[in-house]
Amino acid sequence: MEKGKRTRLILWILAAAWFLFLYSFLPVSAASYNFLVKKTALGLWFKRLPYFDIQIHLIEYAVPGFIVYRALGSGMKRPHAFLLTVACVFFAGWGEEYLQQFVPLRAYQWTDVLWNAAGGFGGALLGVIYTRLFDDR
Repeated sequence: MEKGKRTRLILWILAAAWFLFLYSFLPVSAASYNFLVKKTALGLWFKRLPYFDIQIHLIEYAVPGFIVYRALGSGMKRPHAFLLTVACVFFAGWGEEYLQQFVPLRAYQWTDVLWNAAGGFGGALLGVIYTRLFDDR
């Protein structure tokens, strides 16, 4: 397998693993989440950050935005790869929020969908910058 194809395969595996990781937290109830955030030392430290919940959504979807753009960017035109990345991450984030309404003590929040999409957009934008700086195409 040539290096470019192997790299894309690794990136797709990383993206899938990240989404599986995110979706694995769906069954965590709001009570468990609040315990982790409010009662543990790490949670107490993170909770002091302003807009903690928004930051979590931005970071957790910026990572797959970057990875998916890098996986798509080498196989198609950059504007198409960017738009497809943002769409993929948006639908993954929407899917996560949609499924939360079926979990006890969790709820669907459209603002979280927007923050997930913003994170994916930012991650894809970082992918564009990284590609322009470090790829020799």
